[in-house]
Amino acid sequence: MRKTLALVLSLIGLFDSAYLWWVYTSPTHPLVCLGSGCDDVRASRFAFWGGIPTPAFGAVLYATLVILIVAESFAGESTSKLLKRIAFYLSAAGLIVSLYLTSLEAFQIHAWCAWCVAQQIAIALIFILLGVELGKPESDTPKRAQRNVAVLIICVVLAIPAFAWLSNHSAAEVKKQLDANSTEGPADLTRLIRPDSHTAGPADAPITIVEFGDFQCPSCIIAEATNRQIRRNYPKQVRFVFRQFPLAKFHVFAERAAEAAECADDQGKFWQMHDRMYEADGELAPVQLKYYAQDIGLDSAKFNACLESGEKEARVKADMEDGKAVGVGATPTFWVNQVKHVGGLKLQDIAVAAAAPAQSSEAAPSAPPGPAKPVPAALAATVTFDKNSSKAKKEAAPVENKPATNSTAPPTATASLIPGAAPAANPLAVGQSDSGDCDVNAPKGPGKNEIPTNAAQDLHKKGALFVDIRSPKDFAKSHISGAVNLPLNKLSDGAGTLPKDKPVVVYESGLAAGDVCAASRAAAGLLASRGFKEVKVYHDGFAGWQKAGGSVQ
Repeated sequence: MRKTLALVLSLIGLFDSAYLWWVYTSPTHPLVCLGSGCDDVRASRFAFWGGIPTPAFGAVLYATLVILIVAESFAGESTSKLLKRIAFYLSAAGLIVSLYLTSLEAFQIHAWCAWCVAQQIAIALIFILLGVELGKPESDTPKRAQRNVAVLIICVVLAIPAFAWLSNHSAAEVKKQLDANSTEGPADLTRLIRPDSHTAGPADAPITIVEFGDFQCPSCIIAEATNRQIRRNYPKQVRFVFRQFPLAKFHVFAERAAEAAECADDQGKFWQMHDRMYEADGELAPVQLKYYAQDIGLDSAKFNACLESGEKEARVKADMEDGKAVGVGATPTFWVNQVKHVGGLKLQDIAVAAAAPAQSSEAAPSAPPGPAKPVPAALAATVTFDKNSSKAKKEAAPVENKPATNSTAPPTATASLIPGAAPAANPLAVGQSDSGDCDVNAPKGPGKNEIPTNAAQDLHKKGALFVDIRSPKDFAKSHISGAVNLPLNKLSDGAGTLPKDKPVVVYESGLAAGDVCAASRAAAGLLASRGFKEVKVYHDGFAGWQKAGGSVQ
């Protein structure tokens, strides 16, 4: 019975690994989590090895053990002994790897995934059972073979509906999240701004911009470049209000990052933390947030205590509830004088509106009761921070996007802000983002402009321009031959330097948990909006290129 039990445990491990493998392939496959650390483990840099999801290696291990255990019961005496030894040594190797992964969870990730723990227990028990059986004489081999086949069939029959249930449950969780991020009925615009909302600019400014944003959203990172230039260029004409709207099911660190910004606000440095986190290009693990707090000069002890206590969760959720009430379904979503815009703003449209304050002020929402939190005067011309130092630097260029097609209430970018005026005359008709990465209602799955490795190699041979949106540090280590480096948060500045007369291929690391090219899609959307006719997203990323033996430098 010990071998049969080892077979059952191997099948359980195989199911566990196969399910996690499926989950890791796309953010549209959210994990049915049996504990609080599943998403943290999934989002860690250890979730993929060489571009391959870590659970894939477990699936291969357990599948091999199943084959060996079943085959051994059918084999002759000498072959049976050999297969038993191979299975035992393989389980020993699996146990060693499992112990290593366990140490990563304990000391590097600082989170525990129940699915991973189940695998670790399974391989430990398999190792013990096979070790005990290693020196035992064979007995009842034909009956054991029949029993193993029966167990195999039963487990397969049970696994199919179990996997289907988990898949449907995952889909239900997604639907629940999407429904939670939208609201039925008319939007309640009285909830756009609260007395304690984070505000840059005078309360009586003729233009009021309210953003619902997510610090880990690639589209928000791109849009932030223009937001900063708006705040810098029009400190008297524009009141800019930031509201939290982290899409936690899609961006696993977003909610904690939002809380970090609120903790920084306790020390009067909300906008510094806001800028620093957007500079991080989505690298927002809790330990990194603490480093960013040090960068901007916060009292680390107070900040860490605030972040770890979770005391700002209610503050973030209040912003999200307001977002749902006004109809937020994607990030970033803006209201410019109560006109809704989904996607990044266009600097030139704000410039036109700022030049005509008399018109735009007619639709400006009145300030809410009580004083809004002002941005420090020194930050009116917004500054940002270099990732590796606290040295301030100015940046940002306009993010240009396609004309908006949104038609939901309240009035959208196609509606005039001035009664009786034609929609085309609207000075605040800003664009809508091409990226659907942070749009909870957008269709998911590979886009039509996404290409695999073989297609990327063909374009490389034909002289296409490859744009690497990873960090300069990663680019310097190695990159696709001939590629140029434009990190996501610098893309709007550098897009104008790229030639438009050749195909452009955008790629990133290919190592991110779940969706490996979300940022690339956002970057491709920006380039397409700038007039680049042929922009492709290389889905497999740099990891896929290296795996295929592509040329690097």
